[in-house]
Formats: sequence, C-alpha cells, structure tokens
Amino acid sequence: LLTLLVGQERILRSADRVWAVSQPMVELYEGRYGTRVHWLPHTIHIDRYSCKTASHSGRIVFTGSIYGAQLDALQRLARILRSSDLPDPSLELALYSDIDESTLQRFGLCGPRVVHDCVPSDQIPDVLAMGHVLFLPFSFRPEQLHIVSTSLPTKVPEYLASGIPILVHAPAYSTVARYAHDEGWGLVVDTPDEGDLRDGLTRIMRDAQLRAGLSESAIRCARMNHDSVRITRRFQQAFEGTRWQ
Repeated sequence: LLTLLVGQERILRSADRVWAVSQPMVELYEGRYGTRVHWLPHTIHIDRYSCKTASHSGRIVFTGSIYGAQLDALQRLARILRSSDLPDPSLELALYSDIDESTLQRFGLCGPRVVHDCVPSDQIPDVLAMGHVLFLPFSFRPEQLHIVSTSLPTKVPEYLASGIPILVHAPAYSTVARYAHDEGWGLVVDTPDEGDLRDGLTRIMRDAQLRAGLSESAIRCARMNHDSVRITRRFQQAFEGTRWQ
C-alpha cells in the first residue's frame, strides 16, 4: 500500500493536469498531494432524456449494480415496503440490474413489492421515465466510507437528466448527499433510520411543489455539469492550453 501511495504521489505531482471523478476526490487529492486537481464529471447525451416525462405513480426505480456500496440502504427501503404501514399501498421498488435472482433473495431484495429486470443501456431513459421517484442509495457502513465519500456513481447524470424526483438515502459525508445538498436536485435522508426514510419517501411522493423544484434543479444541473458536448469542449480546451471555464 505504501508503494502504491508513493507511486501515485509521483504521478500526480509530475502531471501537467490532474482530473478526478468527484469534487470530494478533488479535495482529497489536493489536500493530500498539494497539487491542483480538476473535476471531470461523468457525461451523457442530454437530448436522449429530454422528452422522457411520463412517470408511473408509486414506482420507485433503482438502476445499476448492487454491492456493498448500496446494499444496506437498499435493504432498508425493501424492509419499509414489506411493512404494514406503507405511506402508499401502490408503492413498488423496480430494480433494473444484471444481478441474478438468487443473489437478490440472499440480499433480501425480493417480495411482492419488489420487481426485477435487466435492460440494455439504451433503454435506461425509458426505464427512468417509468419512475415516480428515483432511488439513489449509498452505504452507511463504516467499511464503505472511502468509497461513498469519494466516488460518484455513473447513474447520477442519467437520474438528473430524466427530471424524475430523486430520493437520496446516504450519509451526509457521501458524494451524492453533498452534491444533492449543494445543487438542490435531491431530497436527502442522511440517517440510517427506517422512520426517517419512510418520512422522506412519503414527502417526495406527495409534495407536488417539492417534486417540481427537485426536477427543475436536476435538469439544470445535468445541463450545466454533465452534458457531453459541454464537458468534451472543456476537456479539449484544457489540452489546448486555453482557460478551463
């Protein structure tokens, strides 16, 4: 590990320009190595999502891989959906992931209110449009702290561009919670408490004014920070020696 860190320090200090995948990672590298680091966001083709607005009432959508960095937060939502005091009897969790059914059962991510499917990446805009709420979880477990505090899931730009309201269930120090707070695009539940998560879910399902504000902020953030045309232009300018804007 020491050899790896020394090698990383040499590379970063000798580089003409350094990019990182999240703002917290930028802060980490700048503090650790004393070198200037720039944020290079994940990008998407915004126009693929511009007309996807037909949400389905009661459907909570999650897309992507399921492993330690999301698992406990997803399990908490699944337990709420199995409880007898649901905020809405029509609620269901739709998992779009390539994980197999036996693993989902072992994880406890199954039941009458949990559906599972796997679709090609080009169908993700349509999948997101079928959601009433998009669920963005990150782990509260101490052993996942480094991952959730520095990495930014590639699904975030897709969620933002869809315009569907986003419920973030993640610790306050996580990249997704910080980003949602800073830009106003998600309702954040930053405690590992089922009651708090249930309250947040009820609010984002029912509060029309909140939903409209989250959607507007999400689309604006997607266009400013994740549009492939805009970010590619900035990246090219950096290599050409022009000012990063």
